[in-house]
Amino acid sequence: MRKKTLHLKLALFLVLLVVSTQLFAAGAQEKTGKPKIVVFTLKSSGQLNDAFEAFLTSVSTELGFDFSVRYKGDNASEYLAKIQTAIAEGFKGIITMKDEGNTNEIVALCEENEVYFGNIWNNQGSSLNASSGGFNFLNSPYFVGGLTDCEDSMASEAAAYTSAVAKAYETLPANQKPGSIGFVTMPPAWQPNQVSACEAMYQTLKTTYKIPETAFATNGIAKRAEQQMVGGTPVPAGSYIWPSMDITSKKLESKYFDQNPNLQLLISTLAYSFINPALDSANKLASMNVWVTGFDNEPALINNFGTKGNMTYQGSRTAPIESLAMPLVQILDNLAGNAYPDKEAAMAEFKTITNANKFRLRNLQLHASPTMVIIDDAGMDAYLNHNVYGTAKGSDSLIDAATLKNLMVTYNSKATYADLVKTFTTNSSIISMEKVLEHAKQ
Repeated sequence: MRKKTLHLKLALFLVLLVVSTQLFAAGAQEKTGKPKIVVFTLKSSGQLNDAFEAFLTSVSTELGFDFSVRYKGDNASEYLAKIQTAIAEGFKGIITMKDEGNTNEIVALCEENEVYFGNIWNNQGSSLNASSGGFNFLNSPYFVGGLTDCEDSMASEAAAYTSAVAKAYETLPANQKPGSIGFVTMPPAWQPNQVSACEAMYQTLKTTYKIPETAFATNGIAKRAEQQMVGGTPVPAGSYIWPSMDITSKKLESKYFDQNPNLQLLISTLAYSFINPALDSANKLASMNVWVTGFDNEPALINNFGTKGNMTYQGSRTAPIESLAMPLVQILDNLAGNAYPDKEAAMAEFKTITNANKFRLRNLQLHASPTMVIIDDAGMDAYLNHNVYGTAKGSDSLIDAATLKNLMVTYNSKATYADLVKTFTTNSSIISMEKVLEHAKQ
């Protein structure tokens, strides 16, 4: 009997040993396994998603992470639900490119679950201007920051667009020059810096290119009675309030085009997907040259760009796929327990957010994306046929895993946030249209 009891105890011990070993191994695997990163995009499928997949595939093995590319949903509640699902599935990093006005809620959720959150191509304007939360998410230890779209990056397109518009203006017959140049913008609540960007382009055309006031399509356009602060930037009294898309209907009224029949040269900081339907409904697609923001290989743009089709579109500005790496490397560094010393020192100033420091905090956390300004047929061909966006080949990316490692504290103890920002912002020497054109010649 004692012998049988001994055997039972031995058997139980062995079972417990096996179970504890398996649990230990499982725990060790969880601790040493690859972190999972999810990227929420604007569409459920298509070229943009394919390009993200290709880029992430090209760097994920060497940087040691797994990933998923998913659609964010159609509204704020779907977006939040999808993020909750991703957190429940064990994703430890989230990168998004859409602000539904609930970023504070999302970052608080991420912080609660020790998940890092970053963004690209989005200034988080709706959340920053929200009545609840506002700037709070910017100093969360789980918000790594990211890249904005249509903000300081406007500088790159502004130079190209004003130059092109000035040249086009000079070719117009004298009787067609009055009221020939105009602007439309995204809603200031979404992209406040577009207001000052349009004002700057308007002033450049007047002062640098000596284009007279009569050349601008201003019928029906009001002026500001006094200086306004828009997105932290002063916009002077007397400046034009250029037409913008209605936030509710997400449509641009045709009134501006109806009231300015001579308008032929249009700089649109309103995204292509919004301006094209407006021009179509106003029957202006065949009679206007447009320099636009936003690009997703839409046939109506591609087939009527430069010298093709009815030549409506003469310029397009987009942000590169490689932008994704800016928040990505910060998330991976944080998950490895590393951070940029220079960023941590700078963030120390903002333990408490005040009206006096909130815009400086925004400028520390959110930087202007590199910009691809496509201004002619050669640029369009290079972007579609020799860049990861168009080819969905990781080998056509402008940045690789080795370069990213050098920018990460995990692999390079001398890496700095300043160098990361320099690499992934407007004047990047690595990510630019010039580099795409160079790659196309190889």
